[in-house]
Amino acid sequence: MTQEKELKQAINLIEAGNKSEALPILKTILKKDRNNELAWIWLSGCVDKSEDKIFCFTEALRVNPNNETTKVHLHRLEENIKELQQQEYKNKIEKLFLEIRENSEINTVLENFFPRIPMIIFLRREYYSLFEYVFTKDYDIGQKNLWSSDADLRNARDLFESCIHHPGVPYLSPALKVVSCLNKVNSFVNDDLVKMKKFLKRMIVYENDCDYTFILLRLLQCTAPSYYSQVFMQICNADFGNIEELSLEECLFLYFSKVNNQAFDNLFEDPSISLFTYFILNYKKFGNVENIDYYNYIKRRDELIKLLNEKKEDFDYRIFEASIKKKAQIIEEGCSITDVDLMSGEDFEKFVAKIFTKLGYMTIVTKHSGDFGVDVIAEKDGTKIAIQAKCFANPVSNSAIQEITAGMNYYKCQKGVVVTNRTFTKAAIELARSNSIQLWDRKILIEKISEIF
Repeated sequence: MTQEKELKQAINLIEAGNKSEALPILKTILKKDRNNELAWIWLSGCVDKSEDKIFCFTEALRVNPNNETTKVHLHRLEENIKELQQQEYKNKIEKLFLEIRENSEINTVLENFFPRIPMIIFLRREYYSLFEYVFTKDYDIGQKNLWSSDADLRNARDLFESCIHHPGVPYLSPALKVVSCLNKVNSFVNDDLVKMKKFLKRMIVYENDCDYTFILLRLLQCTAPSYYSQVFMQICNADFGNIEELSLEECLFLYFSKVNNQAFDNLFEDPSISLFTYFILNYKKFGNVENIDYYNYIKRRDELIKLLNEKKEDFDYRIFEASIKKKAQIIEEGCSITDVDLMSGEDFEKFVAKIFTKLGYMTIVTKHSGDFGVDVIAEKDGTKIAIQAKCFANPVSNSAIQEITAGMNYYKCQKGVVVTNRTFTKAAIELARSNSIQLWDRKILIEKISEIF
């Protein structure tokens, strides 16, 4: 029987559903002639394993590289295999993550680590996508662990490559200056994250660097809601009361109607909406936490924007109705330097944070233990300021300048400020001048209180 007749017989058997009978015939044909393109193509339909199908299509293309249909089938098959491999790896990472999620030492380290992260990376969608791309670009297998959309990652890749190949071009996107953004992300990824990965390697043993990369990413993703929820509450003006008892819609209304200061100039855009998203995630207002993807900040952020747009007209009317029903009243917020003098150290730190919030900064009050001499961190337009607050009865000495200088380096801040309700010693003033530390004494504090309150 000729090869042509054998091939026709095999095709008829396949079309009749008898693949097992067609298989040996096709193998016989290919044993005689490895360049029989059609035999390879039909053989791909007789084998079960994906790798065997890929081999058949690859051989067919070796014989005829211009067969576009075969190319399409091969590409689709490779993408399916890639999808399965990525899903398997995602499952692996989630299992490893759940094993260390309650590790108290790791959680403490993460709490101390987050103030070192440039806030803008986790509070602007474009920055976050660029961060995910730069941090994981060497490991395609882990892409399902990312929360950025495919479109966001493509944009991030294009921006990254544009800067790498054309470093002198002031390429601007609608929301960020790429060179400045990339420098911040690269600095964070190649410095602090390298150190964090080294810390993880000392604590836990995984198979390879890829595992450490995606475990660290998961830790950051799932810790962010807790940290930035605190930032949100510190800089917003709204009283959410017993947040545990509020519904998602009630939280949305409070955000829409009462979160109102310079740091929240546009409720529908970053960083405002991102901070609110983390706040809502932290209090689990999207429902039960069924899996880690619950914390997908990008997905949840988009959901909140959609809900806000849908509810905007209703919320506007509720605010209007309340305004015409309530009695006219004037509420004045007042504060004097005498009030400040009576504050505790902790209250003064919060007061200083409030001043910077009113000046348009995002602020966070650090923990009292292990704060490295920094009481408040303020950030605006990508610039981080380390602030030490000293509510004293006597002049502040140069030890405060030494502490804030060291704290600036630890928290990766570009500026340092020491604020006091008193004055500074001559030695403190001289040391501050030589280290470019700004000093707010009693006179400046009174001026700020007068301007803001």
